[in-house]
Amino acid sequence: QTSAAKQEEDFAAAKEMLAAKCEKLETDLNTQIAESEKESGILQGKLKSNTAEKGDLEEKLAAVVAERDELSKTTSDLFSQNKKLETDLSKKKLVKEDKAKVESRLEVVTKERDDLLSYRGEVERLKSELGNEKLLQEGKEERMKELQVLLDEAHERL
Repeated sequence: QTSAAKQEEDFAAAKEMLAAKCEKLETDLNTQIAESEKESGILQGKLKSNTAEKGDLEEKLAAVVAERDELSKTTSDLFSQNKKLETDLSKKKLVKEDKAKVESRLEVVTKERDDLLSYRGEVERLKSELGNEKLLQEGKEERMKELQVLLDEAHERL
């Protein structure tokens, strides 16, 4: 019996020790659960905060992308305008060059016209002089004929 009592006593002590270990494990587990729940609450709060921040960042990103797209369009429009202006300036330069050539040619043509008008005036004057000289010549020839007739008559009388 002593050995049965001792075994019973050992069994009770082992049972008490296991119960204490189970209680300690249960307490440790409850502590860990409480800490995990606390940490889970903190993490859920962080998750909500991060989700809200993510939403804000996505809105900001969308705004930045829209602004970038607008800037890209504006840049493209300005580039097109710049090309058009360059083309217009080239055309304007060619027009100026053409205008200068035309003005130069106009000066030459105007001078030639003035020269021709001057020559025409000179020709008209010479024609007039020639006409007057012809009239004089014709008058002289008439007079010479008359004088010849008179001379002939005078010879006949002699």
